[in-house]
Amino acid sequence: MLGAEGGLLGYGAVGAGLLIEMLAAIKKQEFKSAVAMQDRVQGFCDYIYGHPIGDYRARCKVALVYMGLLKREQTHVRPPYQSLWDKEKERAREVVARYGLTDIAAAVARQSNV
Repeated sequence: MLGAEGGLLGYGAVGAGLLIEMLAAIKKQEFKSAVAMQDRVQGFCDYIYGHPIGDYRARCKVALVYMGLLKREQTHVRPPYQSLWDKEKERAREVVARYGLTDIAAAVARQSNV
């Protein structure tokens, strides 16, 4: 889906909502809709795996805060990595909003109540 032969497991943890939407469209044979989602999927992936790529873990955690799935104090990463909260919080908020991921926690809660 992202133009690669391998998997991006870390992305699957934070970008699962986008991938589920895309796969649902494919399952319904709404291929134009699925293709149209590619920009959202790729854009969010580009943010998570941006330069330097080694910061993707910390970047994921910051994004998860704005998705409503983590609390700010849960953005800690183990050494030698460093928290990117101060550096990435505004960019993460912008990216999560741009790709329609701000209500993920609510969607998860709704699914749990089904």
